[in-house]
Amino acid sequence: MSTRQSPWRWVLVALGVLLAIPALLGAAGAAYQALRTVADARAYPPPGRLVRVGDHDMHLYCTGERRPDLPVVILEASHPTTSSSWAWVQPRVAEATRVCSYDRAGAGWSDPAPGPRTMGRAAEELHALLAAAEEPGPYVLVGHSWGGGITRLYAARYPEDVSGLVWVEATHPDAWRRRGLAESTFGGMSPMMIRALPAVARLGLLRVFPALWGGWGAIPGLPERQAREFQAFLHASQFADYVVAVEDAVPESLEELRATGPLGDVPLAVVVGTASGEADAVGAALQEELAGLSTAGEPVRIEGADHSGLVHEQVYAEQVADVVLRMVDGAR
Repeated sequence: MSTRQSPWRWVLVALGVLLAIPALLGAAGAAYQALRTVADARAYPPPGRLVRVGDHDMHLYCTGERRPDLPVVILEASHPTTSSSWAWVQPRVAEATRVCSYDRAGAGWSDPAPGPRTMGRAAEELHALLAAAEEPGPYVLVGHSWGGGITRLYAARYPEDVSGLVWVEATHPDAWRRRGLAESTFGGMSPMMIRALPAVARLGLLRVFPALWGGWGAIPGLPERQAREFQAFLHASQFADYVVAVEDAVPESLEELRATGPLGDVPLAVVVGTASGEADAVGAALQEELAGLSTAGEPVRIEGADHSGLVHEQVYAEQVADVVLRMVDGAR
């Protein structure tokens, strides 16, 4: 009997090894991701409280004393940022009145929630959160970018709760169309790459290669603690799921905004940075249209600030806080 082995056997063995390597690497990456996610949760506990809303918990962080003669300020972050982005604004406003930041469902310390992640649903969930947390109005709503659209829908649906609005370069529903761009919150990233983010996150690759987030991988200007918190959120699989869910709902969200009519005479400050893309001819016209939604709309320019820096860089964020405080004082 011949003891010679067929060369095909070694080919099969080699193929088996080649096929096993990706599986082993994937398992190792998933294990690494799970361990680091647990470590991040321990390193960065929520600064506020978790409030039960329906079948999920939402993170609400309130500071400052409630004043019977002043409204409560509610801070609504841009997409895809979290309550951590208000690190400069919130303490300054808290010196004068009660102020709350929070994380939308699926972002930051908040649990995911069922249903599409539209602006309208976010506004409804914020209303439910404030009721469940027993933080009654009236409110001055402050919205940055995408968060400005959410506060616009909140004011349209719950006008009796709102005594003032501050929009920090709020999203205009026609901003992309007027510039001839695809309607996407992640400009510069292909749809295929955006949809791959959850799978990439589960393999731990967003931790190893943070550049996969494109230009969204950090928030320069924040205090070190909040910057590290946001980095931890960016690495979480849940956060990637949230980002894709918001992106999928962009067309519906913009249609919700287009269906929203004028806001009457509610006090409104529309803040624009002079170094921002919103300061060009198209952006200026869009922001002017937003100011015109209220008969009490007022434009505010902050010299030298870009879109992100308005909230995330101290020198500009404190000026935004001053605008908020003037709005609060005007509602006295």
